[in-house]
Amino acid sequence: MRKLKSLGLLFLSVICFSSCDWLFGHKDPVFHYTVYNLAIGFRDASGSDLVKGIGLKDRQSGVSMEDAKWGEVDSDQYRLDIMVDIPCWNWSNDTYDTPSRPATGPFEVKRPQLDIYYYDEICYLHNYFELPVEDCPDQRKLTYKLKCPYVFGDKEVHELVTYWDIPTEKPVPTTYAKCLRIEFGGDEFIPEKREEEGRGYWVVINWNGRE
Repeated sequence: MRKLKSLGLLFLSVICFSSCDWLFGHKDPVFHYTVYNLAIGFRDASGSDLVKGIGLKDRQSGVSMEDAKWGEVDSDQYRLDIMVDIPCWNWSNDTYDTPSRPATGPFEVKRPQLDIYYYDEICYLHNYFELPVEDCPDQRKLTYKLKCPYVFGDKEVHELVTYWDIPTEKPVPTTYAKCLRIEFGGDEFIPEKREEEGRGYWVVINWNGRE
């Protein structure tokens, strides 16, 4: 009998806690982000791939740097800053919330990083940039400031101005922004959407800065 009473009390406790969570709306937090997913390839006047062979910190196993199809670009190879059009609480055009360490909270932001992906006979520099929906306004213009001697052949900072459309309806947990166009070096480029590549926008820029 005592055992039955104990089991009964345990059962009632489970019901009580479950009912309280339902009644008071206790739920695990859902973090909602807008993602700006962009991949850019660079070719010179002769059509040579300017990204292929860049130094990688991590890449697919069993292949040389030159033949790598994907990997994380070594941070010594570049400096990337992303300027938002409307600053938000953890991202401004002067300082970042966590510029020199990994993010430790759901809304902390790491310094922008680059990966490479090999697609259709060319290597792309890829960045996956996300901002929390509840704390950051829609960014319809982002300026990518990229210093990358391997690609550009110099130590200058090169600016790519990108324009985005944000869906009115924002599905949780991830809303993907649409890249409308990119301005670079006085020219305009229209990126291509690739659903199979994480809903990213891909573009190849012909650049004559390297002889």
